Formats: sequence, structure tokens, C-alpha cells
Amino acid sequence: LVGSVTTLGVIRSGSAGNDSHSYLALANGILHGHYSQYWWLPEAFPDTFRTPGFPAYLAMILALTGTWRAIVLVHLALFILSVHLTFRVMARFSFGTAARNVFLLLLLSSQNIIVYIPLVNPEVLAITCLVAVIAAPIVYVWHRYQLHQVSAALLQRAEQLERDGDD
Repeated sequence: LVGSVTTLGVIRSGSAGNDSHSYLALANGILHGHYSQYWWLPEAFPDTFRTPGFPAYLAMILALTGTWRAIVLVHLALFILSVHLTFRVMARFSFGTAARNVFLLLLLSSQNIIVYIPLVNPEVLAITCLVAVIAAPIVYVWHRYQLHQVSAALLQRAEQLERDGDD
């Protein structure tokens, strides 16, 4: 509840977060061909210790939508994608409804994740990438395991039918 109220307050106030000015300036610099917060100056100079990944991500959103406020929708979609991927992994390992409910309760109690959705910070993007990096190999390995199990069962049944002489 507190996280939801804080999120709505941040969205209504129009604040982009503490580090937003440098991230957005770097994104605008990338859009203008310079990796600098001070891209409008005649001499470009390196002025940041930040890696270009998140500002490039912001530059892409700015180029597509024209406003940084679209980050709220993108982060919300990434957050939903993270929860969906987590549920998919839980379903693959046959976790029941109780495990999913516990996950949701833990997620709701960690309000700092929900607060990051409307902010211009890399946390939601990092969480989604982390979940995807963990989920992709797990789903692949589980799929290969299931394929092996089904193939082995089919071969075993075919051998049994062949031994019994049934056609």
C-alpha cells in the first residue's frame, strides 16, 4: 500500500528520480552523437563514469516516444514480464499455487522494486535481464529433460511391443 501510494505520488509529481538528470542528459547526448551530458557545448569531453548501456536504452525510448515519461510504461511492462517469467519457471518445476502466492507476498513486501517503476533508474531493466538470464537456461534444460524422458518412454514402449510381437 505504501509503495503504491509512493509510486502514484512520484508519477503525479513528474519526478524522474535522483539520477535522472545525468541519465537523461547522456541519452540526449547519444541522440545528438556525443556521449556527454554537455553535448551542446562546442568541445565534447568525457564527463561521466557511467556505462553507456542504460543511457542508450533511454535514448532508444526517447527516439521512439519523444518523452522520458514513456519509461513508466516500459518499466511496468518489464516488471510484468519479470513476474511472468518467474511464474513460468515455477510452473516448469511443478511448484503449486502456494509457492506462487508466497512469491507474490514477498514481491509485495519489497516495495522498493515497485517504487522504481516510474523512475529513470536501471533497476527494473536489471531485474528483468537477471530473471531472463536465469529463466532461459532453466527452461531450456527443463525442455531438454522432458524431451529425453518422453523419447525414452516411447522407445521403451516400442521395444516392449516388439518383444511381445504385437504390431
